[in-house]
Amino acid sequence: MGGILTGPMSGENVELVGRLLEAFNRGDYASCLDFLDSAVEWQGPQDLPEAGVLHGHAELNTVWEAWLAAWDYYRYEVDEMIEVAPGQVVVTGREFARGRGSGAEIEARSSSGLYEVSDGKVVRFRTYEERTAAVAAGRRQAGEATGPA
Repeated sequence: MGGILTGPMSGENVELVGRLLEAFNRGDYASCLDFLDSAVEWQGPQDLPEAGVLHGHAELNTVWEAWLAAWDYYRYEVDEMIEVAPGQVVVTGREFARGRGSGAEIEARSSSGLYEVSDGKVVRFRTYEERTAAVAAGRRQAGEATGPA
């Protein structure tokens, strides 16, 4: 995984999200589910064909398997990981992949994700194009002021 920068409130929640992303990058999707609440709510990028909110392990696993089948390899490189409020972890990074069959290499634009952690599991995830939007949403969900992180 790329360089992980953690903020002053980082700890167990940042570590949990980091372990989730490491398992994903290894292609160990079964282990990924261990870090997610069984009723997880997952909203990926809205520009993908399967855009929308997924609920639970079964829906998420089905979409992950179908989407990842299009790639010879896929990895998410973390630039920053910070807990912006209790239970609200923002991760910023880039996606790298090579198309299966086409061999086309891609590097996606930087994006951020907000992981909501409760009782040692990710209960909600949402993708944001901008880090500032992810930070503000995390603070809003935690009921905190939305100043710079």
